[in-house]
Amino acid sequence: MQTENQTKKFHTRDYLLRSYVEAKDPNIHFQTVSPRPGKAEFVTEATDTLYSIIAEYNSNASIPVQDFIEAMKAAKDDMMDLLRSERAGVTR
Repeated sequence: MQTENQTKKFHTRDYLLRSYVEAKDPNIHFQTVSPRPGKAEFVTEATDTLYSIIAEYNSNASIPVQDFIEAMKAAKDDMMDLLRSERAGVTR
């Protein structure tokens, strides 16, 4: 049994990939972090479901447009909030 510290994490800076994954499976949630000043990165638990969805993304599988747009807006909002708080000197 893995503890929380042993759980593998998936990291990406691709907000379109994050958007596709979240639109495809709303149960997968990404945390937005800043690995270095001015950069945003998305982190989630690495699972078989996640990798299956990434394979679909890479094969250009269809997805409902409105779901993708809403997920994309959320990803951009998270990035902007992180970068604004970083500029203001607030840690998240």
